[in-house]
Amino acid sequence: MRFRPKKTDVDNIDVSPLIDMVFILLIFFMVTTTFVKDMKLDINRPSAASASKAGSKVIRVYIDNNAEVYIDNQPVKVWAIQSKLRGLLRSSTEKSVLVIS
Repeated sequence: MRFRPKKTDVDNIDVSPLIDMVFILLIFFMVTTTFVKDMKLDINRPSAASASKAGSKVIRVYIDNNAEVYIDNQPVKVWAIQSKLRGLLRSSTEKSVLVIS
């Protein structure tokens, strides 16, 4: 005696309500973003009486591949490095030295 297999119904998920909800959410977010008001801060910037360049607080000492020394892009002899740096450091106590090789 043979048994015939029963027919099985394929369960389908109905996605039309899901699509409806997605469109409703899309419309909701599009409408609510138009109601958002941009907040701005009005800042009063200080104005300078005269334009002057602020002095640099860093003294840059460059040493290139040929062992030539430059202090703030000016070539300096090796024997004059110490006196040049002392002169620049005397002008301001807040300066620092950056050595780049």
